[in-house]
Order: sequence, then C-alpha cells, then structure tokens
Amino acid sequence: MAGLPEHVPLHELECTGGRYGLQTMYEDGGQANVTIIERL
Repeated sequence: MAGLPEHVPLHELECTGGRYGLQTMYEDGGQANVTIIERL
C-alpha cells in the first residue's frame, strides 16, 4: 500500500486552519518514522 505524499498533511492543515500535523510511516522490521509539522 502506497503512502501519501509528504505535502498532503500541510495541505490539510491549510484547509482546516490547523496548526500542528503528525505524519507516521511504517517501515519493515517493526520500525516507523514520524514527522511533526507546524504551520506558521
């Protein structure tokens, strides 16, 4: 299953007027990355 492009959380923050966003990405071997975005 393909993940969403990285710009999607920022677009959603702009549409909803949100300030913070969280993006998670699962990787093989039980590891995951997380990105926290703040819209200024």
